[in-house]
Order: sequence, then C-alpha cells, then structure tokens
Amino acid sequence: MYPNTLPKFLFFLCQLFIFLFVFTQNCVLSQNSKIRNKEVILNYQDFGPQVIAYKLIGYEYYQWNSQGADDPNQKDDIKVVIYRGTTLTKIKNKYPVIKDKQDFRYVEYQKALNFISNNLTLWKKEKLLEKNSQMVTTYNNLIEQYKQTQSKIIAGLNQ
Repeated sequence: MYPNTLPKFLFFLCQLFIFLFVFTQNCVLSQNSKIRNKEVILNYQDFGPQVIAYKLIGYEYYQWNSQGADDPNQKDDIKVVIYRGTTLTKIKNKYPVIKDKQDFRYVEYQKALNFISNNLTLWKKEKLLEKNSQMVTTYNNLIEQYKQTQSKIIAGLNQ
C-alpha cells in the first residue's frame, strides 16, 4: 500500500507548487497595479457633444457660470479626471476647481467605461436602423470618437 501513496503525494506536491506559484504571481501583479496611474485627464470634448456628455459630466461651460457663452463656437476649457483605485476626495484635492482658473469634472473609472459602452451599444443599434446617410455618418463618427476615448482611459490607467 505504501508504494501507491508516493505518486499521490508527489501529485499533491506538484499541485501545491503550481498553486503557490500562481498565487505569488498574482500578489506581484497586484502590488504592481498599486503603482499604476490612479487617474487620466481628458478633455470634455472626448465625451462628445454636450447633448450626450452632460448626463455624465455636466454642461460644457464653467460650473461657476450660470450658462454657456452666447457664441456657440466658444468652448470652455474643461478637463475630465477619470480615476481608479483612489477616492474622489483625494482626486478633488489633487485637481481642485478654481473659479476663473481651472474646471475639472470627476468620474470613477467603471462609471466612465459603462457610460461609453452603453452609448456604443445604443449607437450601433440605431445606426443599423437609420436610413439617412448623414445620420449614419454621424453615428460612425460618434462610435469612433467613443472608441478612442475608451482606449485613452484604458491605456491611461494601465489596463
């Protein structure tokens, strides 16, 4: 009976070794991920026109103003901070809104990606039903822009 237990014991040791190796690799990767960027800064325009973006990041004018400029071509310089692995409080302290100087909007990583993904899905469906070629072009442009924004977020946060 003893000779039969030796192969089982060796098999158990091999499984244990594999488990420990995988576990330690995951720990190393986890620690490396803590070193990664915690935020990426984008422009308001990366989220498309105001009619779409305002649901996620507010209106396309400085938040200390009651409305946008009279000139529709004037765009306020608004930055959007996408953050991950940190708190909103820390991000707001690092990137404060300072009236007449700088304006930031803050969005948690997963919320930003969900917003983009939901819009991409919607636009792809609507594009298939659209008969107007100009609208198809508009959908194509929005889809391409959101894919680029999605890539910036993922690349910026090392995912």
